[in-house]
Amino acid sequence: MLKEHFGLTAFEMARLFEVQSEQWRKHTGGQSPREISVTRAFFMAAFQVLSDEAS
Repeated sequence: MLKEHFGLTAFEMARLFEVQSEQWRKHTGGQSPREISVTRAFFMAAFQVLSDEAS
């Protein structure tokens, strides 16, 4: 849902969360996707509120 909201590719989402693209797929797919750590969630929250100049 976030990927679509921001209009980003899976590769760009992986960069945003500072994981390899293969790891991103493990977080978002399959029968038991991995949880995203608090640190990685912080990066996403910062992305949502900071302007391009501030980030």
